[in-house]
Amino acid sequence: MNEEKEMNEQEFYQWIGKRIRELREKAGIKKKDLAEKLGINATFLSNIENKGQKISVFQLNRLLKFMGFTQADLMDEEGKKNFLSPSMATC
Repeated sequence: MNEEKEMNEQEFYQWIGKRIRELREKAGIKKKDLAEKLGINATFLSNIENKGQKISVFQLNRLLKFMGFTQADLMDEEGKKNFLSPSMATC
């Protein structure tokens, strides 16, 4: 039986940060510019992207909206596998 390891909280926030960075780069937005528009410190945004700093759902939604993405865009294949039920992952 091949049992997959469930992601812990720190790994979850590291994954969120990685996806934020990928989406920000895809949108062609500089980290400094995004932080300024959101009214947050660039170091805080860097810590979110690179160190798994926790981010609130409110902050995440604002960040995604500003970049032109949705929560659904945040979900890559790894996210679908780790965070969605099997029936939702095929949607």
